[in-house]
Amino acid sequence: MEIIWHGYSCFTLKTKRGTVVIDPYDSEVTGLKLPNLKADVVLVSNNYEGHNNVKAVQGDPKIIDWPGEYDIRGIAVSSHPIPLGAAGGEAKNRKGQFFTIEDDGIRVCFMGDIGGVPDEALIESIGDIDILMIPVGGNTVTDAKMAHRVIEELEPRAVIPMHYAVPGSKGNLDGVEPFLKLVGGNPQPRDKFVITGRSELKEDAMECIVLNPQTA
Repeated sequence: MEIIWHGYSCFTLKTKRGTVVIDPYDSEVTGLKLPNLKADVVLVSNNYEGHNNVKAVQGDPKIIDWPGEYDIRGIAVSSHPIPLGAAGGEAKNRKGQFFTIEDDGIRVCFMGDIGGVPDEALIESIGDIDILMIPVGGNTVTDAKMAHRVIEELEPRAVIPMHYAVPGSKGNLDGVEPFLKLVGGNPQPRDKFVITGRSELKEDAMECIVLNPQTA
């Protein structure tokens, strides 16, 4: 599996069976410019600006923007409803979904615009996670401290922070630095994360993977 981040909440996941794009954004909203994207599946965690620019993705993909269980080309996708927005924030009453994607023997959980710690029932339903993608920029999504609490509950083997300020981005977001101070270590940013199996992930410690945004 190859994981590429395009800034904000947008990722490309390439597996042996196909390509998944998550939350393609509108450049006018984010300040960042998407590269040319092509996919077999597009996941949309919510239908608000900055997440649902599906027309930017080529290849006649299957669009998943609703809760359910899906199998596309052997890629297993589960979509579950979740409240969006940080407690007390203007987006607290919004609804969306988070996704689990499983292929190449790896289980990825994408938390969308989550704004707080999931309840116990939801945590149990998520189950074991190899790689967790979670927002850390604050404002209408989890900030560093809240994201850290979510991670402690879900106990993924690796985490990829997303939805934080990068050069050129718009929005009142924190950078990734406060989150990195909480999780510890000094991960070197990389352009993509490539993994052939879960055995490559650490057994006794969570790994933090920081990606450079790949934009046009």
